[in-house]
Amino acid sequence: MIKKKYRINFNYFNFVSQKPIKIIDTPYFKILIFKNNVLNNRYGVFFKKGIIKKSTQRNKIKRIFFSEINKIFKKNINLGLDFVIKPKLDILNISLKKLREKFKNELLSNFDL
Repeated sequence: MIKKKYRINFNYFNFVSQKPIKIIDTPYFKILIFKNNVLNNRYGVFFKKGIIKKSTQRNKIKRIFFSEINKIFKKNINLGLDFVIKPKLDILNISLKKLREKFKNELLSNFDL
């Protein structure tokens, strides 16, 4: 898991009223990127109700995303952005190894890290 200061609290985050500065869309997930008012990046995984019913599967997917974020942003790159990851229904049809690969490739290709 990532530190609490790097996680988005969805109770206070209203991404409906904000317009994302960038959208990365894949068949398995969508990454919405917003500008924030703090210096450090924040990350969150947001599931729609009904996409994944079992909490163990949801938590496993969250751990995959957060572990890849830890690896990629280990240098503590502070861009002042909020990353909201929204998994899609097709995420259940991909292996966990491929999911890690896809997520890592998408982030690295869209940000010169």
